[in-house]
Amino acid sequence: MNLDSHKNIKVEHRIEAEKKQEFKLIGSQRKRRGQKLFALDRDNLKVYEVEIQRKEVAELNKKLKTTHKAVINPKHPMLWAINRKNAIRKFNNYEGLNLK
Repeated sequence: MNLDSHKNIKVEHRIEAEKKQEFKLIGSQRKRRGQKLFALDRDNLKVYEVEIQRKEVAELNKKLKTTHKAVINPKHPMLWAINRKNAIRKFNNYEGLNLK
């Protein structure tokens, strides 16, 4: 067998991973009764209310356990406020912005 007769073949392997959105636990806070969670989008300077998902699970002792989860953007600062007007005032104080 002559080794010179074989051609050198370069094989290029490309592995492209699918872009999957992964969720990571950033932290936890106590839900404040009577208040809503607001976040600030720094690109548009818009204050928006964060959607909080509520889930009830029945435990073995026949009691309902309620958990709350909020899907957020980690780059947007958040705070608890009674309403949107109050949230804008708090962001203006903390961030030094002039939101209206």
